[in-house]
Order: sequence, then structure tokens, then C-alpha cells
Amino acid sequence: MRRGGGLGWGVCLVGLWLAACNTTLTSQDGPEHSSRRSSCQPMTCESQGLSCGVAIDGCGGTLHCGDCPEGQVCGGGGTPNVCSPPMCQPGTCKSMKKNCGDVPDGCGGTLHCGTCTAPETCGASGVSGVCYTSQPVCVDQELGSALPVTVKGTTAFSNNDHQASCGGNLAPDRGFLWTAPKSGTFIFDTTRSALRSLVAVRHGGCGGEELACATEGSSPGGGASVTVALEAGQTVLVVVDSPGASAFGSGYFELHIDEKRESEAGACFDGRDNDGDGGVDCADTPDCQGEPGCTGLGCANQELGSALPITTHGETVDSGDGFTGTCGPQLQQDRAHLWTAPKSGTFVFDTAGGGWSNALYVLASCRGAELACAVGSTGGTQAAVKVTLLQGQSVLVVVDGMANDDSEEPIRYTLHISEYMPTEAGHCEDGADNDADGATDHQDTDCR
Repeated sequence: MRRGGGLGWGVCLVGLWLAACNTTLTSQDGPEHSSRRSSCQPMTCESQGLSCGVAIDGCGGTLHCGDCPEGQVCGGGGTPNVCSPPMCQPGTCKSMKKNCGDVPDGCGGTLHCGTCTAPETCGASGVSGVCYTSQPVCVDQELGSALPVTVKGTTAFSNNDHQASCGGNLAPDRGFLWTAPKSGTFIFDTTRSALRSLVAVRHGGCGGEELACATEGSSPGGGASVTVALEAGQTVLVVVDSPGASAFGSGYFELHIDEKRESEAGACFDGRDNDGDGGVDCADTPDCQGEPGCTGLGCANQELGSALPITTHGETVDSGDGFTGTCGPQLQQDRAHLWTAPKSGTFVFDTAGGGWSNALYVLASCRGAELACAVGSTGGTQAAVKVTLLQGQSVLVVVDGMANDDSEEPIRYTLHISEYMPTEAGHCEDGADNDADGATDHQDTDCR
């Protein structure tokens, strides 16, 4: 063995067969280490189609892919590490709370938001683009006998058609018919709802005996939960309501129906309170503690990878109320983004340019420690926080709505992630708040 090693050094010394030299030398670290070094081929900016910012090379290193020309922003079109002019973010029917007719999208286009089901008609309430009827509606939707069930909707612009023993005398509501596909015990919950919700279950239909009613019992959000034993083929009316018509008495809801489980384990990322203990998914500490997805991936709405800088556009519509920050409001829909630092450093997370009031907070995991929190207002200071991270450290970046004080309203937003700079000077065209002072680009005195 010693003689073979000497030959390897001899090859190196005369400069012949350099590849053989490298193989001989690296073999001193052991075959496993040698294989790892020789098998990893770092990617380039070009091979990944990247034109700007910082990215990872796939072998533990980072790539610096350059800067964008004037008039373009790194990731401005929504694709990380690619230069693009800032794009107009068109609205959607749901983000504007429209469900019928033709509606402008805010970027020169038109949205076709559907038609109403009788007896509702479009604009009958005096609000364009919204279905409404003043006539009583007992059943808004028949759900058949599917299992599990998830229904997302809103009680806004509905009528006060139902009353229950635990409330609902003044608030608008929605009714759903559902038939048990088998005999068993079932959970009906409104987890992640962005209103003070009430859930009630009646036997047979509108005039049937009330089997259960609750105004609490499930979190996060304004969730309620009831458990009911049913026979196969038994039909029930499930009512989503609110205890009263005061603040957050109407709005976005999620209705979940599922067979009751003994434990949340094995169902830690489905958004339902499977065992009826009030703890949902990663918040059910005894059952879901230790699940790898609870570090962030299991509760993130969007995975952003490890690109830097990041510009991404989104909206909170239909995301539900899954998180609450120390500086943010309750009972507003939010959206979580998983991001991993490509290198060690201090990074800025901001929502400059979104045009909406919002809260922004950074969490260590799905139910982990809050690392930073800030709020921004329409036409004022933008939400911006800075956080120091190690290379490879992942965080959840949550954008939370706060457009209204007494009712939920989904928001549209622009999220930036950039490396912290002590001044905005030199970065006055990228749309991001690089120094985390709440002022962006030419709104910042550094750029004037």
C-alpha cells in the first residue's frame, strides 16, 4: 500500500494524469468522503437559468449571479433570481369578494366571476358582483356523503336563516346537507375560520332536532367544533353561523367533516381537528410533536427555496386564519412562506409595494418562536423586519391581513427577502426595503 501511494505522488510531481493524482490524494480521507467530493458537480447560474442575486450551487456553496439592468428587478416577475420588469398583479374574483358578473382585474383585464344560483341574483344587495337574495335559504349546498369534507366560503351577503341553542339569532349563516356514509362518530369543525364562528348540527334538515351546537373548541382561527354519533345513511343539516352580529360576526369560514380519530398522529397536516381535542395539526403537541413537517414544510402555503433576493406576489384569499403574530390582528386570513438562508447573515423581510395594510412576522417553525414582527399601513410605513440566520436555517415568513378592524378581508401583497444593507443607497430601484427602516427606494431619504 505504501508503494502504491508513492507512485501516486510521483505522478503528481511530473504533472501526468492529474485526475489520477486527485483520486489518489482524496482517497486518504476514506472512500465515503472521496465519493462525496468527486460525485458532486456544482451547478452554475447559467445551468439553472439564473441572471441575478445569490443562489445555491447544489454542493453546499453559493453562487453570485449578478445585478439587473436599470428598469428591471431581480425576481420582479415572480421568478427568483431572474431579472424582469416589475409586473402588475391582477386581482382575482375572490380577492375582491366578487362571485358573479364581469369585474375589472386592476391590470386592464376583465374577470368573469360566475353566475348566481336561484333565488340569488347578481347585485341584488346593491353591491355589484355579489350574489344575494332577501328570500330565506335553508340549504346553500348539498354535500352528499363524501368523507372527509372541506368547504371554504363566506357568510357575508347571506341571510340570517338559522338559529341555534348557542347563538346565531342575528348573524348571517350558511346551511349544508350531509349524509353519513357509515355508522360512526364524526367531527364537524370550523378550524382556520376568520370569524367568530358557530357550528350546529340538526337531524334531517331545517326543522330537525338539534344534535349539537358550539361556539368554540377548535384553533387556530375562530374555530368551533362538535362531535356527533350518526347511523349510516343519516342526513344532517350542518350550519355555519356566528354567535352574534357584532365585530367578526360574518366572514370567511372553513367547514370540515371527518370521522373522529383517537389521535392526530398520522394526520398532522390536513387542517382538521381529527381527534376533537382543540389542537389542530402541529398545534396538537402530544400527537404531532417530532413530525419533520412541523419544522415548516407541513404548514407552509408556499416554498421559496433558498434564492436571494426574493420577490413574490400573493393573496391571502382562501388561505384561512392559521397563524397569529404578536403585532398582528386576529381573525384575518394569512399566508406562510418557507425560506432557507443560502448563507449566514442578516436578512430583511418586507411587504413594500403591496398597497394593503398587513402584518409580517417570521417564525422558527410551524408553532415555533417568533423571531420578528412588524405592521405596515396603506400609504404609510411598510412592514419590514430583519433577522440574523445561519446558512441552511429555514424560517416561516407569514403575511397576515389587517385591512379591517371588525371583519376579515383578504389582501394582496408583495413579499421581498433581501440581504440587509445599512443604507438604501445603491439599491434604489429594486422595490425592497434593504435597510428595514420602513421606507423603500426613493421614499427613503438615502435615495434622494
